Amino acid sequence: MNTARRISLTFILLMRCSDEPPPYRLQPDLFAKIYTEAIIQALNPSEKDSLAHLNSALLKYEVTRETFDKNIEFYRSDPEMWSDLFTKIVAELEAKKPEDEIP
Repeated sequence: MNTARRISLTFILLMRCSDEPPPYRLQPDLFAKIYTEAIIQALNPSEKDSLAHLNSALLKYEVTRETFDKNIEFYRSDPEMWSDLFTKIVAELEAKKPEDEIP
């Protein structure tokens, strides 16, 4: 499976909408780190299960899947916040990009 398709599938699996704030709101920086970690793990060609990547990232940061899902719903309810998060996620990905891959 190509990289773009894996990323797309990961995003689709994580997307939901809601206007209600989650009971435990993750700070944007922590949310971005978890999301970034899940993306990086999903890009590993030897792994095929996107949910396993997410679960591994959640375990690393001691966040439950329910909390993460509710935070996705919350952040997606505000397009500006969601956009800001993706700016952070892209920055995290760029920071973790190996130098030999930089064009």
